[in-house]
Amino acid sequence: STWTGEGDWGEFHMGLGGTCQNDVNPPMGYWCANNPPRQITSHMSPDGLVWERALKYSNASTGVIQAWRGGGRWYTWQFQITGFVRANSTLLFDPKTGGQGGEGVPFGGQWWIENILEECDDHDEWFFDEKTRMLYYQPNATFGHGPDLNDNFTATGAEIFFDIRGTMENPVKGFHISNVTIRDASLSYLEPHGLPSGGDWALQRSGAIRLEGVEDATIQGNLFTDLDGIGVSMNGYCNNTLLSRNEFLRIGASAMTAWGFTSECLNKNCTKKTPYKMGPDGRGKEQPRFTTVSENIVREIGIWQKQSSFWFQAVTAQTHLVANIHFNGPRAGMNFNDGFGGGDLIEKN
Repeated sequence: STWTGEGDWGEFHMGLGGTCQNDVNPPMGYWCANNPPRQITSHMSPDGLVWERALKYSNASTGVIQAWRGGGRWYTWQFQITGFVRANSTLLFDPKTGGQGGEGVPFGGQWWIENILEECDDHDEWFFDEKTRMLYYQPNATFGHGPDLNDNFTATGAEIFFDIRGTMENPVKGFHISNVTIRDASLSYLEPHGLPSGGDWALQRSGAIRLEGVEDATIQGNLFTDLDGIGVSMNGYCNNTLLSRNEFLRIGASAMTAWGFTSECLNKNCTKKTPYKMGPDGRGKEQPRFTTVSENIVREIGIWQKQSSFWFQAVTAQTHLVANIHFNGPRAGMNFNDGFGGGDLIEKN
């Protein structure tokens, strides 16, 4: 579409289906096109791994492969293993997983495997057999004896603890949470990821706190710790949100994310449409706008997903980032996946 006349090329580029059909939700995005103008490969990932050591596994399908993107450590993939071909020692990946990156390559970099019973062989490793409901634990036997029988084991909770959802027409107004410890949310890296925009991120629309269709929400003075996914996820219409004086510690992905929607229209009279709210026209204002992110302390993030930041935004505008402290993160402290809307102010961080 050349209708908007915006961007470096004066055009709007988007792909539908193709290599995004299985592991991107919705299956549409800049990197779904055959030849994205940035001259980087389209969205793709490997579909298996040859691993002779897996011949000794009693059940490989419990496992997950964690891998760096091949050709550069831009992000990490996570693949659920669905089977093992003994004839050629190949682990097979679930085609619905591995969509954690925007662009891609058909080969991986360094990798590791988890959640395999036979690999539970080092201290403090564990394996839970979902069929037998048995927990296996490898203690630290340095002192020549078994684990302390008084040791405690804590299971993670839900992926989303607070799911606050309204609409632009009928928003939730004045949601407020403060002085609360929010911890132990479950893994989200195998959840569906979408492609927010032309930056090379993929993202899930979930977090320990998830906002959509809200006005004047306040999240202030809380401790977010030991979360395996995103801390705060803002989606669609979020107007005048305050994220202030929170501490984020040991977070599996990004601390705070904001990702809006645009119109489905591809031309002025909307006779041409996309099947999803990902067209070139964002004038409907169904995006996070006028967000203040202030005086937060964020550290040790990106435990699972290395393409993580303390603040990420896409299709979002008029954000004020002020007086935040961030350290011990895997990549950029802040990531603006596009230049949508403008009006952002970054100061004193």
